[in-house]
Amino acid sequence: MKSQAQLIREVLTFSIGIFIVSVCILTFRDYISNIVIGSLTYAYLESLATHFEFLLNDAYSIATKFTNSSLSYYAEMPPSILGSSYELYLNSSKVCARIFTPPRSLCKDSSLPPNLKIVGSFFSSRLMVLKVSKNLTTGEVRIDVFSGSAT
Repeated sequence: MKSQAQLIREVLTFSIGIFIVSVCILTFRDYISNIVIGSLTYAYLESLATHFEFLLNDAYSIATKFTNSSLSYYAEMPPSILGSSYELYLNSSKVCARIFTPPRSLCKDSSLPPNLKIVGSFFSSRLMVLKVSKNLTTGEVRIDVFSGSAT
């Protein structure tokens, strides 16, 4: 039969072991989930910025092929993730995407032509409106970017 001191020591050892395992699980669970969420968020921002750059290049190529001086281009946009709104904008020669919850942003170098001027930014909506205008004398193409609807 175990003495009372041995019994207390075993109960304390078991309790301390359970406490240490619980703390480790909670710590690593939060750490790992933050890494996973951070990676997914970064991939999502990269995807949004690439999609935005593709749309701008597409609108630019349409403007250079037609002689019309102005046209509107509607693009359906992907829904937001995690219930967070996002913004797409141009910063110098970088295409940028930003989400508001959790607050993160990403800017990447763009392959946009130098004679392209981008005005405005896009806040998450189902449609992006690109109003493309071309200066027929200088050849400069201007794209006004904004959120909108087709109605």
